[in-house]
Amino acid sequence: MNLDNYISAWKQQYQKLPRHATLTEREIMTFIEQQSTGITASFRKGILVDFYLKSFLMLASFFLIFLFKEDLTVMGVNGLLASITGLLLFFQYKFYRDVAATENTTAGLREVLKTKIDYFNKEYIKAIYIAAVSNPLLVTAGLMYYFYFKYGRIRPLDPEDVVVLGTMILLSFFIAAFAHVKQYRFQIRQLERCLHDLDEDSLNELTVESVKRQRLRILIFAIIALVCGILVFLYLSRGWN
Repeated sequence: MNLDNYISAWKQQYQKLPRHATLTEREIMTFIEQQSTGITASFRKGILVDFYLKSFLMLASFFLIFLFKEDLTVMGVNGLLASITGLLLFFQYKFYRDVAATENTTAGLREVLKTKIDYFNKEYIKAIYIAAVSNPLLVTAGLMYYFYFKYGRIRPLDPEDVVVLGTMILLSFFIAAFAHVKQYRFQIRQLERCLHDLDEDSLNELTVESVKRQRLRILIFAIIALVCGILVFLYLSRGWN
């Protein structure tokens, strides 16, 4: 077969393949604006959920003080936990307000994106770790309630108990922090990609579909991390009964 004829036939066939259309400027601006607003709303929703959870945990600590009113050690521990939780609530409220301030409608889209990326890279990471603290607080309060309703008291801890309990608390924090940071970095990359696409005017239908697939993968990862955390907690809690 003649090589030139082969190349010519291949080019004709390649030209018939479907191409991913480049979006119009208006479609690009709309998509990027929706992405930016959606990511910011996701950050705010995460803080709000953690705010409600910590509020519940602080009330739970106060109620434990009432339940263990004859055990000064447990009362002191829960008083300390309630104080720490209250302080963390203050910081989360501040972060929630600051995230809302990044939606500056008077500036252009490019400036808004740069402001968000700068803020989320430098400041929001602190809110991530504060949110992860809710897990060990929840584990601690849950164990206290469990032993109160099952035994009516918390028995003295031996060295093995301290190791098991400490492992549960640390693992609950690191699993939560890992999942939160994974989601956070994905969303930061999304904002950076929005800014790049806006500068390069290079967004197309393939990019939009890729973003949707990445969101689905992150959601599946978060569910797997949650299930693994629950299984580890149940396994370790068996060793402290």
